[in-house]
Amino acid sequence: LLPQLGVALELCSRELEVIYNGSVPCQVHALKTKGLTNWGYNSLGDGTGARKNDSGCNFEFVEAAKLSDLTFFDAESGKVGYYTDAVIATYKEAAAAAMTAAEIAAAKAVVLASTERKMPESGKAYTFKNVQKDGTTVCWFKYNPSTGLIETTRTEADASPFVCRLLKNGKYVFVCNDGKYMTWRGGDAGNTGVRDAYDATAAAYTDVTIRKMTTGNNITGDLTNTCYVNIYARRNNDGDGCVIVKKSDLSFDKSNAPYYTDAYSSAIVMEEVAYANAPKLNSVGEGELLSEGLHNTYMAAFSAPFPTVVPEGVTAYYVTKEGEYAVLNTIAEDASIPANTGVILVGEEDGNAVMLPAAAESAAEVSGNLLDHSAGAAKNMQGVDNAYLLTSGAQGVGFYPCSGGTLAANESYLQLTETMQTVRILLDDDTTGIENSELKAQGSALIYDLLGRRVKNPTKGIYIVNGKKVIVK
Repeated sequence: LLPQLGVALELCSRELEVIYNGSVPCQVHALKTKGLTNWGYNSLGDGTGARKNDSGCNFEFVEAAKLSDLTFFDAESGKVGYYTDAVIATYKEAAAAAMTAAEIAAAKAVVLASTERKMPESGKAYTFKNVQKDGTTVCWFKYNPSTGLIETTRTEADASPFVCRLLKNGKYVFVCNDGKYMTWRGGDAGNTGVRDAYDATAAAYTDVTIRKMTTGNNITGDLTNTCYVNIYARRNNDGDGCVIVKKSDLSFDKSNAPYYTDAYSSAIVMEEVAYANAPKLNSVGEGELLSEGLHNTYMAAFSAPFPTVVPEGVTAYYVTKEGEYAVLNTIAEDASIPANTGVILVGEEDGNAVMLPAAAESAAEVSGNLLDHSAGAAKNMQGVDNAYLLTSGAQGVGFYPCSGGTLAANESYLQLTETMQTVRILLDDDTTGIENSELKAQGSALIYDLLGRRVKNPTKGIYIVNGKKVIVK
């Protein structure tokens, strides 16, 4: 249905689609409110939106092709080095309200001139892709355990994910699934690109700087609508080097400054990928019989191939065994969980515990831990005897026998030497050990089991003695 000549129309600001004589549609994005008393539509059938007679109207067609600019920034949106989500959202709001193509172009120009860029986030994992200036020659970084080097690969599936942590100095730590910390990768012998542990010295080699790539010196071309970043890390005593890749063979070369030429490129695209370092904390109900001292908390089994720090509001425990109980022993708050160590995480709220790579934190002392792990890779549990998984069963949350299957990467399980139906969980925070002979010597002590029943002759196990939880050995 098209407007009729000679008919006054009151138009509000809304989107209309008008087809001219069967031609391609032209989007009317906004119409200035005015009666159209002398209006003629395009009779040429070319979809240009040209007006035959506009002496009595005041409006403009904004073609559908121009309105597609609303999605102009979507392809790279959310990537490290690209415009922030807030900047893009402001553009979309302005473009949606624009009444002319010129206004849309002006809103776009504001974004293209913005220096606000998205940077890496702690706890997220990224791959690193090098892009040469021709735009088609690309490679990804991978850690090769056989050579101990960061190498390049043309196959995206072979790229190594690196888990990120933002340090207080504004730099970053990146750790791969093999537990290696990223450093500068150059063409010199010994510049492997990784170290086995965090470098805690004043000028740490494992502190990485990420900067948005900008034009200048050895970088030419239009970079306004790209998400390219440069990677810097300490090269030697003289300062930082920039990671650079040679186009001819996609090998690393050495440079202190970034390049973007026909022969070399420091352009890096950081792409977020999934990684299992944020386990879901599952609820322990108020009446869970297998979980003493843990009512109304949230728990998860965890491990990682690199040392991790425990987030605020979460406590990490390793496990020893006393009788039918798996006793949770606290890991110090200011210490890191060692790599390849199974732990149980206990939190006060529902959600995910985001585990960050350790930096300068000292490793916790863990002795006699009965938790095994699947750090770095899923584990086939078929044929693993006396293995117990933390789960919620018929008797509440506890360790139940594993019946085979595959344990997902970066989890933990209880490994015993004997077969049990279930293993109860006991928090060690208010529990002390006592020999049976010592207990009997107390004579008048009031002793109860964990069900509240009075006990006269306790054997090995856990009891309430004079109001305090004790383990009788």
